[in-house]
Amino acid sequence: MQAAFCLPADIFIDSSQNLFFADSFTRRIYKISLAPVSSVVGHFSDFGLVSVGTTSLPQTITINNTGSTTLSITNLAVTGNFSAALTCETATVAPLQSCGVRAFFTPGLSGPQAGTLSFSTNDPAHPLYSFNLSGTGFIGPTLGVSPSSLSFGNAIVSSTTPAQSVTVSNTGATNVMISSITISGANSGSFAQSNNCPISPVPLLPNNSCQIFATFTPLALGANNASLVITDAQGVLVNAQQSVSLSGTGTDVPVVASTTYNIKGNPFTSFSGSAACPPDCNVSGSFSLPRPLPPNLSNATTTPASFSFTVGTTNLHQSNVTSATFTHVSTDASGSITSWAISLSNANFSATWPKTVVTPLTFTASNTPVSNVAVVNCPSGTTPCTDANAHSMKLTVPQVSNSFTLTVTSYEVPLSQANGVCENGQTESTDLDCRFVSYFTIQKLPNGNVIVPQCVPYSNGNCVFYRVGNTPSTTAYQGPVIEYIAWNNSAFVPPPIYQANNPRLYDDPSDPPYDVNHQFVFDITNYYQPTGEFVGVDAGISGQTLHFNDFVVAYPGVTSSSYSYSWLSPLKGSKATQFAVGASIPVRFQLLPDKPAGIALLSPNHLGYSVLLDTGSTGCTDFTGVHQPVLTLPSTQTGFVYDPKHQEYDLKLLGIYKPGNYKLLVNSDLLPEQCAVFQVTSGN
Repeated sequence: MQAAFCLPADIFIDSSQNLFFADSFTRRIYKISLAPVSSVVGHFSDFGLVSVGTTSLPQTITINNTGSTTLSITNLAVTGNFSAALTCETATVAPLQSCGVRAFFTPGLSGPQAGTLSFSTNDPAHPLYSFNLSGTGFIGPTLGVSPSSLSFGNAIVSSTTPAQSVTVSNTGATNVMISSITISGANSGSFAQSNNCPISPVPLLPNNSCQIFATFTPLALGANNASLVITDAQGVLVNAQQSVSLSGTGTDVPVVASTTYNIKGNPFTSFSGSAACPPDCNVSGSFSLPRPLPPNLSNATTTPASFSFTVGTTNLHQSNVTSATFTHVSTDASGSITSWAISLSNANFSATWPKTVVTPLTFTASNTPVSNVAVVNCPSGTTPCTDANAHSMKLTVPQVSNSFTLTVTSYEVPLSQANGVCENGQTESTDLDCRFVSYFTIQKLPNGNVIVPQCVPYSNGNCVFYRVGNTPSTTAYQGPVIEYIAWNNSAFVPPPIYQANNPRLYDDPSDPPYDVNHQFVFDITNYYQPTGEFVGVDAGISGQTLHFNDFVVAYPGVTSSSYSYSWLSPLKGSKATQFAVGASIPVRFQLLPDKPAGIALLSPNHLGYSVLLDTGSTGCTDFTGVHQPVLTLPSTQTGFVYDPKHQEYDLKLLGIYKPGNYKLLVNSDLLPEQCAVFQVTSGN
């Protein structure tokens, strides 16, 4: 047949969707019948207990069309106290597409109940589909759990999969008490769960739901099975249990004869010789080893069997280099490289890539804030890490709608490229300092050099900048993103032209119109804690952005004027002002000299603030405490505004704080951080 269709003269389809070929070579007309091909994925399980007069969570099966014409779904019908709906509004499924069929249970009386769901298709092989439905009507509070099973597929032993969620809903008219959420079964240690569900005596209210987030970290090869068990009190059934089956397969690291590792590294590296590489001097290439690197390797030195790396137009490989070293090689639990340092040179060219560390962070779906920390240079593994050169970046997302995994890459940059001087002739591609020149120039020297903020060298004497990569769609999370960078090594003292006690957090956004280069555009500092906070034992700094970008901590230049700061009523600095629960908190201050007017808000100056719960009752003697959320009045005015009539800066905080002692920090690049304490009381 294939040989016969040599010279098709015409192709047409009749009203019955039959395809005809007219072949001029054989002088024949061939008929090919086109038809949809349907198949169903999934099944309807028992709906369990559902309160009489309420509707259950839906169960869904999927009908696929792998045929060549449109599949039509007709005569959708149910019997009993059940209902059904299609997820495709037109009741048609195009070729290679699918449609969901959803079933619901609405019991009209108590006790076991049965029914059917059926529908017709124009698939000649499957003109009718029919399914049995069952559930139990219940008078009393009812807990719905969906889905009834989670399958995690294959995962390398000791690695953790992204979280999958289970929704727990109170479909009844009265409160439900959840007494426990546990994992049991033969491989319970291979699974873990976190949740935002209320636990007794706090009830799950009618028509409310919560989520359980399960992950799979196989401890054994082969099939791993367990159950997620939700224990509740449903009417007379005290400690009734519902379970969700958990399954996954543990796999070993693949063994191969040789392994090639691809590297794309730091665009700000040390070069000598000719390097033509606009706009960034990225290193890209690969090296091959006779066998895979083992998992959980730490700071090893390795000798590749072969390698090839490109810097701009220059290629370096094992045949044309005079020396090559591959050090600081570390791997994660799956054997993937997470850090490296490479030096290559030949007669005409030398290149060095300082230590680069990649840390994956997984953010699971949650309607409450989700935080993750990338910790670097912490061989002790302590929390908080006390190792001398340890540093970290913590990311907090207020809400995650779809789970995602991003990467935080920390790049060490030697002081030769982070000394606060963008040398004449250098660019942002070859000198980190030059990433500040567009927005944060401090001074231009006669020789063409430009003085800029001095990056803080807290990692092995090197500066560090962080790049957040593999970022999700903005629909996967709700901003703003909170960044907190902490470090242990505070030994470096910058030259006197810099504010040593007032480091700043700078942001290089990747959104238009700033995506055309790698300039640090914004000072995003909210507050600075010289006594440390989340990770690390010394200093830490916080800011916020709409999305994930590049970040660096640097000292700003000293100001040309000396500014004085004064709190205005009702705040009084170190003397606590009292506010009743729910009362708004006006924040007002003056900054002198006020020239030009509103200078603290004039670009590139930045005015940030933060509220801390004063857990140690230390007041303004230090800046320790637990960071608190902030809401403002009006909600659109999230920052300070300048009042030219009274020459003051104003902000009003919404009274969302529980009774307790708090401290407000106001941060500016013009002077050291300012502090005011206030107390929230339960009385008027």
